[in-house]
Amino acid sequence: MDARGKTPRLRSLDLLRGAALAGMLVVNNQGDWAHVAMPVRHAAWHGMTPADLVFPFFLFSMGMAIPLASGATGGRVSAPRILKVLRRAALIFLLGMSLNAMSALSLDAIRIPGVLQRIAVCYLAASLIYMKFSARAVWGMCAGTLALHGAVLLFAPVPGYGAGELDPLGNICRWADMQLLAGHTYGGSIAPGMDPEGIVGTLGALGTTLLGVIAAGMAGADTRKAVRKLLITGKLLVVAGLVLSLLVPLNKQMWTPTFALVTGGIAFIVLAGFQLFANTETPRAWETPLLALGTNPLAAYVMSSVSGALSVKIALAGAGGAPVPLKAMAYNALFASWMEPFAASLAYSVCFMLLWTGVMHVLYRKRIFIRL
Repeated sequence: MDARGKTPRLRSLDLLRGAALAGMLVVNNQGDWAHVAMPVRHAAWHGMTPADLVFPFFLFSMGMAIPLASGATGGRVSAPRILKVLRRAALIFLLGMSLNAMSALSLDAIRIPGVLQRIAVCYLAASLIYMKFSARAVWGMCAGTLALHGAVLLFAPVPGYGAGELDPLGNICRWADMQLLAGHTYGGSIAPGMDPEGIVGTLGALGTTLLGVIAAGMAGADTRKAVRKLLITGKLLVVAGLVLSLLVPLNKQMWTPTFALVTGGIAFIVLAGFQLFANTETPRAWETPLLALGTNPLAAYVMSSVSGALSVKIALAGAGGAPVPLKAMAYNALFASWMEPFAASLAYSVCFMLLWTGVMHVLYRKRIFIRL
């Protein structure tokens, strides 16, 4: 683990990644899951909310980081580079499994998929594609991956349902997870047996990651030229995704190709904004919190996830001596006791995000960047 970063950084990437982390901390840490406001609540099935942008932005950012960290390749593949990528992907996957183990009732029922697990798989595949193929070929691989995913969703037959079913129970994503991950999927899914970070949907997530790889080549150019390219590409992707959504709906849990196109297009546009405004020699004051999160994404995610899990598992004696989890105790005392339920839940998550932004700011000021 490297604690001090020395690689030159693209500030707009760190800002985008920081925004994704800030959103993730808010979305994943609501004070009361029975009272979640719409902007920070995922779409139940088809459709999209602002909360559904968080994970795609993170994968897009990771895709951007691949060429920036690796430099030019275009077919130059070496065993040491492949081993380095394999090692990093394995460590990220194991970290994700460790986080899942913290919340599992037993190891027999541990959830296998997860956010970090999907990140690991997408990082591995996108890195190998980038190392092997030219920039133009990466476009083709991205389009091919999303086309393949769409074909699987529309034409792969599901026993008892047939092909092309995109409802919660009859889709191919759920069927594949039930066959290969039975008993090891997310327990709160709208479709029992299906995992939101499951097997088939990872094809769409890989498409999002490859869009990030493509964006890195545009963002490194002259600022005005880069902004123009990013904006045009982003708008075209959003329009393409919305038009194709008449055939395949936007859906985060299946990570449909249209979802990948629309969220990827929005990521291009937001990146263009950061590229345009983050052009001073020294970061402006508003950039610092995002940079603190964006330069330490893995540390921010893992440390906040561990603290969130522990706050639910550790309990203290409450009124009458009954054990009360630390999270519930803090939430009730500081927020729910005087705020409307939806506002209280949101306020808790925002304070949680600000707390971890402060922790990451300390590391940022000391120039400590934790990497695998």
